[in-house]
Amino acid sequence: MTVVANKRSVMTMYSDPGSPYSHRVRLVLAEKNITVEVLDVDPLNISDD
Repeated sequence: MTVVANKRSVMTMYSDPGSPYSHRVRLVLAEKNITVEVLDVDPLNISDD
């Protein structure tokens, strides 16, 4: 089995823009230079996707 060293997967974070917990996680991810795709969601209107 071969592992590609340069290939990095991107983490997806589903975030509530008004949540202090989401904000805290975004700060930690930025401090650790972790690549993440942030998708803002409304917790009162969650889609089925």
